[in-house]
Amino acid sequence: MQLDERTLSIALPVLVVMMAALALWLALLQRSYSALRQRLRRLVPEGAGFDEVLDRQHRRLEDVAGRVDALNKLHRELEELTQRSIHKVGVVRFNPFADTGGDQLFAIALLDAEGNGVVLTAPALGRGAGRDPQSPRARRRVSDEPALGDARALAIINPAAGKGAGERMSRRIAEDFRAQGLKVDIVRTPARDEAARLAREGAADGYRTIVAVGGDGTANEIANGLVGSGAVLALYPIGSGNDLARALGYPRRRRDVLKFLRGARRRSIDVGEVNGRVFVNAAGVGIDGHVAARVAAAIRVVGPTFGYLAGALLGVATYRPQPMRVLVDGELRSGRFLTVVAANGTHFGAGMRVAPDAVMDDGQLDVLLAGDLSRAASLVALAKLYRGTHIDGRTIVLRRARVVEIELERPLAMELDGEVSSQSRLSIRIRPRALQVLSR
Repeated sequence: MQLDERTLSIALPVLVVMMAALALWLALLQRSYSALRQRLRRLVPEGAGFDEVLDRQHRRLEDVAGRVDALNKLHRELEELTQRSIHKVGVVRFNPFADTGGDQLFAIALLDAEGNGVVLTAPALGRGAGRDPQSPRARRRVSDEPALGDARALAIINPAAGKGAGERMSRRIAEDFRAQGLKVDIVRTPARDEAARLAREGAADGYRTIVAVGGDGTANEIANGLVGSGAVLALYPIGSGNDLARALGYPRRRRDVLKFLRGARRRSIDVGEVNGRVFVNAAGVGIDGHVAARVAAAIRVVGPTFGYLAGALLGVATYRPQPMRVLVDGELRSGRFLTVVAANGTHFGAGMRVAPDAVMDDGQLDVLLAGDLSRAASLVALAKLYRGTHIDGRTIVLRRARVVEIELERPLAMELDGEVSSQSRLSIRIRPRALQVLSR
């Protein structure tokens, strides 16, 4: 059934009032939930969930059982070896129980005159019996480790990310990394925009991998410090949106992230640049910046689960397309635009598929141009964004480009990797394969 403009003009205020009531109700639920979490913290250390605590203890038991089995096997092999003459012995940094205080790797070789015996390495405890440590297979086993296994990484934690999850995680993240056999040093961002400096200094100090523990904003700051450094960016997504993590194939469940990182591969991707600042995922001006500001306010009241929906609906209800002059690789488009988004990744706005076919290493940006849409059409387009079916080729079009220039009649809110600022002119460029990341 088609609705006329008069009906829509009545329905939208009603919808806004309903959303405000829903937001108030959800705020009360959030307050009750926070009180419950405070009680649970007395039972569960550091505010972790029961499932997470059980999983962690289960991993520890499995790890200890595996080590006991390996040591028993080593004992049997050593008994057999004592019956023969040992001609070669090699020991390097021995510490089989790193998570009890130390973190050294180790390798042991005990060989007889024929080259038989025991070869023991930390990544594969007790698996190397009967191999020469100088053989090609033995060397590959030691050196061909996952990207986070061959050197110590630096984890930069945003304490404010995930409504304080970063603060809680800073107390246990080193233990979680160590349980997966990964070595990491921890540093917390002392203030906004400090993560870029910490990342730059970490890369200069020799850290090959910098882990962004936070959301898209934290990853953006760290990327600004790493572009051109040769260090690789890894993610531990705990933010509200985590759209960059979606684009790079990271798992949705936090408990699966470290296992993912162990097998992740190093990859060179493009980055965009707006007025001299790097973005990794997406940058746009128009309703997305307006909505991002409303979403940030809504999240503070009702939390991230409903904050994006409530903020998006309120943003759509209160925004009108603005006049812009847009140059896309020299092609001029002028008029009123609902939004213009330059996307390097596939998602923005906590799961909206703004550029479903975007490729992050093709040397181009996917530029979305949404024209003068009514509020009703904007709501429809918002719903279609989650499915990636919003592009109609007429009012909403997608172009691939390397350079985008946007002139505005007055400063408007713009969104850059989830962070909001105000600009009157945007000069957007692509920087091909300028950043190393860990991805699937």
